[in-house]
Amino acid sequence: MRFQWLKDYQELDEQILYLKWNLNKSKLELNRWVNGDLADVRIEKNSRSASLEENIQKIEKELELLIEQKEEMLLLIDSFSGIDNQ
Repeated sequence: MRFQWLKDYQELDEQILYLKWNLNKSKLELNRWVNGDLADVRIEKNSRSASLEENIQKIEKELELLIEQKEEMLLLIDSFSGIDNQ
């Protein structure tokens, strides 16, 4: 429990990195469906591709929330006294 804040920070950072990667991958896939080699392929109603735009919005919202949490955690860490965090 001594350095739980450090573990939490690292976990937040990893989640943010993963979501950024997932967001980029999803946007590239959407671009393929709209403008690329998959533009002429018919999309099934319940397929992953059909909900790609909604998933991108969800990822963006979650990413925004995690970034806010990371900023709050950085403020908390900066408030610690007796720690040389330069």
